[in-house]
Amino acid sequence: MKNQKGFLIHCCLFLFIIINSSKSTPLDDYVHAEDPHFGWTLLQTYEEIDYKLYILNFTSQKWLDETYSSRSIWWHYLCITNLHHMYRSLVGWTFAFQDYYKLNITQYVDNDNMTKLSAIIDPLNYIDRFSKTKILQIQATGDEFFLLDNEAVFWNDLQIATGGSFLRRMPNADHVCVGHIISLFFTMRSFYMSVYDEKPLPKLQWIKSTNNTHGYIRATVDINSGPKPIGALGYRAQTLDDKRRDFRLLVGNPNDPTKAMANPVFWFTTDLVIEEQTSTTIVYSLTIENPMNGWEGFLIQVNFPGPDGTVLELTTETLIIPDTYPTDDCHGEQCLGSLV
Repeated sequence: MKNQKGFLIHCCLFLFIIINSSKSTPLDDYVHAEDPHFGWTLLQTYEEIDYKLYILNFTSQKWLDETYSSRSIWWHYLCITNLHHMYRSLVGWTFAFQDYYKLNITQYVDNDNMTKLSAIIDPLNYIDRFSKTKILQIQATGDEFFLLDNEAVFWNDLQIATGGSFLRRMPNADHVCVGHIISLFFTMRSFYMSVYDEKPLPKLQWIKSTNNTHGYIRATVDINSGPKPIGALGYRAQTLDDKRRDFRLLVGNPNDPTKAMANPVFWFTTDLVIEEQTSTTIVYSLTIENPMNGWEGFLIQVNFPGPDGTVLELTTETLIIPDTYPTDDCHGEQCLGSLV
């Protein structure tokens, strides 16, 4: 891509939920009909009295047009990768990109054809269609496909487009969330029930900043128009060395980069400071010193009560300090790089 806002969609799992749809809808026809533009696999259908749940495995993405109206459609795992940010962070390409790497696609990330492809598959090109969509983005701190601070280049635009989206970063989880599936689905359940029952969703906003010595996150919860938190905590982790800004739980084996090996970057809880607490607002903060070696990442998690005793766990973006990279950016065919 030619700038920091170039993204690539990866094959991922989407959940579409249609509420109050007791009769056939455009999405019913859409799911069961073939489309000449791209393909998918219908994995499972669940039918309840007042809604239908389709689980689809997309190989590419197409957004519903403005003619389709529903009280609520939402999805999780909106998977995007900022390519140049990855190259600068990892000094190459994650081993999980091996299928693309074998086709020399990384060599052409700055090619005009990649820009044309981005115009079709980059969700930012469809951001005006997000205005009526409730989005819960669930990410993993140790994801081998997507870096944990990718949101930095699109999160503000997503908030403007949707009027407020939601993020949960799962500590100590890899791309497929081994050992975290139950926690993941409990979060989705709470979010879905809140949307379905038209309950107020949390009002959580934050700011991030860095200087030469520290990083700082300040999270503000508006309890006047949303639920009051039932708890909050911080998470932090440090890279193993200063060679790569690398928080993945799995990395490429140096002897055979197409095979994975463990990269034990573990996240630990840390206390927060309550900077302010009034009848309408609670402000949490977390300040972390720059590490002596490598990079440190940290975030704030705030837990909210949901319907029927559920808990909705939301987080801020992840801040990585110091705000430096182990290598310069690549350009043109130099971006071929290597798998790591």
